[in-house]
Amino acid sequence: EYALSKCYSLTSVNIPEGVTEIPYACFYDDRLLAEVNLPAGITFIGEKAFTNCFALQTINLPNSLTNLGNYAFKNCESISEVSIPGSVSTIGQWTFSQCRNLQGVTLGEGVDTIGYCAFRECVNLEHINIPSTLKVIDSFAFQYDSALNVDFILPEGFSFMGVTVFGDCVSLPTVSLPGTMTEIPGEVFWGCASLANVTIGEGITAIGEEAFANCTSLHKLTLPSTLESIGDAVFDGITQLDTLVLKSSVPPTVGNGVFANYNTLLIVPCGSLNAYHSHPVWGLFGNVVEDCGSGIDEHDAQDINIYATNGRIIVEGADGEIVRIFDINGKSV
Repeated sequence: EYALSKCYSLTSVNIPEGVTEIPYACFYDDRLLAEVNLPAGITFIGEKAFTNCFALQTINLPNSLTNLGNYAFKNCESISEVSIPGSVSTIGQWTFSQCRNLQGVTLGEGVDTIGYCAFRECVNLEHINIPSTLKVIDSFAFQYDSALNVDFILPEGFSFMGVTVFGDCVSLPTVSLPGTMTEIPGEVFWGCASLANVTIGEGITAIGEEAFANCTSLHKLTLPSTLESIGDAVFDGITQLDTLVLKSSVPPTVGNGVFANYNTLLIVPCGSLNAYHSHPVWGLFGNVVEDCGSGIDEHDAQDINIYATNGRIIVEGADGEIVRIFDINGKSV
């Protein structure tokens, strides 16, 4: 432990073949260490092994690696790219946090867990791929990663996400959440100001408090038929949530301060209009329509909404524009 830590003049290390482990805090606080060559047989990188190696620019993690310890590369400010092999099933807590020049991460098939705060405050991280094996992202894993600009599509089989995982990821545009995770945790997308496209899978039963608070680009959302509860202030700060499609005939329970206002168009299942009208919260919305399978798809074009209800075609927001509607055969209706 701490074998070569605080060697302030050390600039490069060539670890010989036959070495299999980098022990706890081995190169901790070696601030000028810029180059490390790891042999193919390395299996274990211990906790804090390279913490505060500010000058470290590249790190090649071999396919033999199975353990990547907590804090292993925390605050390695000069690393720009990292590839984590699938032999590493778990990325530990705070492992790459505060790697402020980190721009890209490649996760190998086999990685199933991204630990607590693993990539927190990687403010220049733009892209990361999501392997089909991923099942867990722990709390705060990507918080404050303000440059993250990737369609975050989680695979079927993904099971758990902690709180505030993407808090203040202001460039994140798209997420898809599979039903296998069952619950959307609290504050998970808090302050994601660019988040405009959200898919919530059938199977999800609860949305935690403030989950989408201040997601100011979110204008339309579909909630699955399995949803039972919506926590406090889930849509707080979203003043232009134009359309909310609810697939459940039983209105989900609603916490306090969920909505910034009640101007949203609600589209509810056929036959459930009375249930929503009589609900103490859903009943506050003045524009609630049923989707009775008219065969006319709802369509959004900028501020124009087109939908069908009770045998009528409703056009909203056209403001004097000419709107033409055609059937599936191309005939004007």
